[in-house]
Formats: sequence, C-alpha cells, structure tokens
Amino acid sequence: MIGFCTRALCGHAGKRSSVFRDFAECTLDECAACRASIHQRTGEIFELVMRDVEEAGFLKRLAAGIVVTGGAAGIGAAIVERLRDEGTRVEIFDLKASPAVDITSYDAVRSAVERVGPVDILVNNAGWDMFKPFLQTDPAFWQKIISINLIGAINLLHCVLPGMAAQGRGRAVNIASDAGRVGASRAAPYSA
Repeated sequence: MIGFCTRALCGHAGKRSSVFRDFAECTLDECAACRASIHQRTGEIFELVMRDVEEAGFLKRLAAGIVVTGGAAGIGAAIVERLRDEGTRVEIFDLKASPAVDITSYDAVRSAVERVGPVDILVNNAGWDMFKPFLQTDPAFWQKIISINLIGAINLLHCVLPGMAAQGRGRAVNIASDAGRVGASRAAPYSA
C-alpha cells in the first residue's frame, strides 16, 4: 500500500522538525507541491497497473469491474479517475466513499464484494500513517496502522480471489510503500 500521509508528498516532511509542524494541515487542495507529486506518482503507478491490465487484455473485455481501496482521495482517487476515463466500472472501497466500506472489517469487505459482484481487478491502495516518535505511540495506534495497511489488503484478497479463480481471470495489484523496505523516520509502526 502506498500509505503515506499526503503531507509528506509536498517535501515539507523532509524537514521533519519545526517545518513539518508548520505544514501539518497541508492538504491536496492547499498545496500545489502535493498535487504535483500526487500527479507524478499516480502516473507512475497507473502505468504499472495499466501495463499489467493491458497485457492480460482486461480493458477490452471487462464485464465485471474494478475495486480500488483508498480510492476516495490522493493516489487512489487519481487511479479511479484514470480507470474511469478508460470506460471501466470502478468501485471505491473507502470510509470516505458512498457507500462507505471499512476494509479493516472482514464482514464489511465480504458484504461489499457480494454487493458489487464479480471483480476483474483489485487495486489494494489504501494506507494510513501519522508521523510520531515511536515512544509517543501506543498499541491502539499500532493496531490502526496494521489494520488498514495490512489486514485491509488481506481481507480484500481473501474475499476477491475466490471469484477471480472461479471466473478464470483476474488481477490483484498491491501498492506498497518503500518505507517497509528502508524504514522511515517517525514512522516505526508504519515501516514495520
């Protein structure tokens, strides 16, 4: 999952001390640097997703649809927009979508998958973090990060893959943060 705080995209987070606090309320609507970075990273991610999808010939024969987690904002929203531009039906699984889907709840995911029907492509994009020194975190904080970033993806895979296997086709794209490979300052639970 690319589960970063959007504030980190503007480059302000690179100066994590006082400057980061100054931009703590930076949002995609307020920061041109964030918007530019989202656009660039979304383009890179989208091209990887589309290369895999086009190799499989999915967009030419999609009768079912695509599920994008975390598709209500940031990179997820941009992926949804680009896929819809290709004429596909995209379902958004996100707490901020309508209807809201809590990907941390297996039952909620199972119900949502049953509601949308067969899925040809799953894009596990949802992720969340909040930069904090590790000693200022607690087990509830760790659990929230793990539930969204890991359990959410597992819930989706477990609920979507049986349908893909039954129809003899499907693609699952799991977007991950580089922080899991190299770590990140003030993001120990996220990087785990």
